[in-house]
Amino acid sequence: MRTLATTIRRVIYSVALLSVIPVYAAETVPDALKDVQLHAIQAAPEADLKLQSISALPLQAKGAQHWLLPAGEYIGHYVIDQPITLECAEGAILRAQGLGNALNIRAADVTVTGCDISDWGNNLTQMDAGIFVERTAKNARIENNFIHGQGFGVWFDSTHNVSILNNKIQGDVSLRNQYRGNCIHLFAVRFANISGNEIWQTRDGIYI
Repeated sequence: MRTLATTIRRVIYSVALLSVIPVYAAETVPDALKDVQLHAIQAAPEADLKLQSISALPLQAKGAQHWLLPAGEYIGHYVIDQPITLECAEGAILRAQGLGNALNIRAADVTVTGCDISDWGNNLTQMDAGIFVERTAKNARIENNFIHGQGFGVWFDSTHNVSILNNKIQGDVSLRNQYRGNCIHLFAVRFANISGNEIWQTRDGIYI
């Protein structure tokens, strides 16, 4: 009788388990979420409309995937969409006409060094930034730049393995503190190396 009772309990348990498993499997990805598409970046989709490829600038080759931007003032909104090192010569200035981002980094394995970046937008809802590092831009390296303006200094958008080193980032005291962007803004970032930066006159220094 004890053996029969044990066998019956096992059968009941097995039937109950089989009836539960399909329910959990079905709830793994609800039907309402199966067709959800994520944007490549968190910024508004129309932000792309004013971006120009960095290749539109008069870059000079310094080595394999290493390009120098010569001295001069470059007005517009640019995107780096290939894995390169962008080095700015002394006197090379990127200005964004007071709107949007000055520079978007979209490709992985990009380094931006030695650049003077200014005059981007101050729409904090649209996340206007001097440098906007997109979700696809893992291993981005931002170093030895002077970034000064009203919105966010550098926005890292849900990417990983990033470095921001030895930059000078300045806000704009003509705006009240709550209307300025953060100096370095990390949104859902994993593995960030932040060291040696000088920051002043922004809302928050480093925001996580």
